[in-house]
Amino acid sequence: MRDLGNEVKTLMAVKPQNQSGDGAVTGEEVDRLGFENCVIGFNAGAATGTPSAVAIACKLQECATSGGSFTDISGATVTIDAESQHKQLNVKLAGVKRYIKAVMTVAFTGGSSPTIDVGASIVLGNAKEVPVS
Repeated sequence: MRDLGNEVKTLMAVKPQNQSGDGAVTGEEVDRLGFENCVIGFNAGAATGTPSAVAIACKLQECATSGGSFTDISGATVTIDAESQHKQLNVKLAGVKRYIKAVMTVAFTGGSSPTIDVGASIVLGNAKEVPVS
């Protein structure tokens, strides 16, 4: 019998935090060794400071070595706007380098010192090796 708990790994991709003004929030690197797929959920709370618009560009990046220079994974992007405060991104990791990380770039239009809470979780799945029960 297969055990789902041994086939997936859930991690914090971007620790929940409050972003003040425009800028990027970069998550911790994740070692995806042994997993062939991932699902990442990007989340944003309600903005404060009455901005007329909010856009959060969310993406996944890759790097071959821990602590190295990360680059964007082609097609691994979604945008959160005022109407949707959660977006899910499914990524096949075949051909993706060993280390991945999430980046959420916030852009406000107008407002008085706008802020927004952001965060993301990642689930690594389709483990290459699963323990035998």
